[in-house]
Amino acid sequence: MNLRRSSRDDRGVSVVVGTVLLIGMITMAMAVLGAAVLSTDLVDSPPRAEFVYQEDGNGTVAIGLTDVQKLTADGTEIKLEGEGSCGMWGSGGDLEEGAVTTVEDGDCPDSLEEGDVIQIIGAETLIDTYELRGVSGATYGADCTDEIDEKIDDGDPIVIQDGEVVECDLTDGDDRIDSPVTVRDGGELIGNISTTDEIKIDDGTVDGYVNSSKNFQLKDSSTIGGSVRLTGGGSDLTVEGGTDVGGSITTTDNDLNIVIDNTGSTIGSDITSDGSVTVKSDHNIQGSITATDDITLNDGSKVDDDVDAGDNDVTLKDTSIIQGNVTDADFVDCKGSSDVKGSINADTNC
Repeated sequence: MNLRRSSRDDRGVSVVVGTVLLIGMITMAMAVLGAAVLSTDLVDSPPRAEFVYQEDGNGTVAIGLTDVQKLTADGTEIKLEGEGSCGMWGSGGDLEEGAVTTVEDGDCPDSLEEGDVIQIIGAETLIDTYELRGVSGATYGADCTDEIDEKIDDGDPIVIQDGEVVECDLTDGDDRIDSPVTVRDGGELIGNISTTDEIKIDDGTVDGYVNSSKNFQLKDSSTIGGSVRLTGGGSDLTVEGGTDVGGSITTTDNDLNIVIDNTGSTIGSDITSDGSVTVKSDHNIQGSITATDDITLNDGSKVDDDVDAGDNDVTLKDTSIIQGNVTDADFVDCKGSSDVKGSINADTNC
């Protein structure tokens, strides 16, 4: 084998040209890597879901999905806060709207009791929580009476009032019924409502979720155990003072605004509006607020999580507080002694 010694006269690639080529190769490699990353789920948003919970009074809780993105059955864990795991949602692939699982007394490290908190964990992220109400004998999803079934079939109004307790879902399976529903004057529905018509809750209680594609009236110290969703209609969604909502409040379509009116309401999860959000005095929002228009908080109201107004303004008056961040807004205006505890991604005088 002949070995050849290089000499000083042998010419290779110059240092300058070599450096340029190296930078070019690195740039091309980064571009290819960036395209590969962008084409995967690595930059996707975290999983999101909305749940409903139904207790049967015998230590069993049914958990249903009303909206879901990027959750899998074998990647979704159910826990009992402070106690440990109750197991996975199930086996299989992606979870879809309408999926249901049950947690029984023996599934968790400790027995299920009133006041216990169930946690839903997906992709190592806390997705939702639910505090057991311990409703004795509540049979969510039970068959309605013949009288109510007939009203549902005919699209006639359903009224629950004067202390009456009804245990059934006012839904048509996965679809909506066409009857207007009123729960008033101490009436109680242990179940869910999903209708194409109007829902009126006036000094009444619905232990499940309420879903209307027309209009809502939530009045006079009413209680909604689950979520509130308005998917149509020509009127804003107004929650009057003293009305408590255990789940989220959502409006979609038609630039529908959300107003938490008067004083003293507690909203147990996120508010999402296809319009503006106005929170009057002394309300407690235990989740986030997201809107496509202005967000206004009045004296004494508090938001526990983040606020996102897009390209619109966020106004805090007097002693109102945002505990989280303002993730997006055009301008954040702090009046009086109001304050944002987290970061602000907008112009501001706070």
